[in-house]
Amino acid sequence: MKRFLLALVVVVALSLGLAFYLGWIRFTSDSANGTFSITFVVNKDKFQEDEKKVVDKLHDVGRTTKEN
Repeated sequence: MKRFLLALVVVVALSLGLAFYLGWIRFTSDSANGTFSITFVVNKDKFQEDEKKVVDKLHDVGRTTKEN
């Protein structure tokens, strides 16, 4: 059970790291009027753009494989 939880934590951490690196998510902070806030922003447009690129590439690979 410990190994499963560790693997789950690693997968979540890697997924968040990849999403941050690709620009799908970002964190911003602001401190004004004696308060500190952290904002979590999801860039859906960037995610959908990258998803479309991957789907197009998979279709191209499928066509190339089918032709051979």
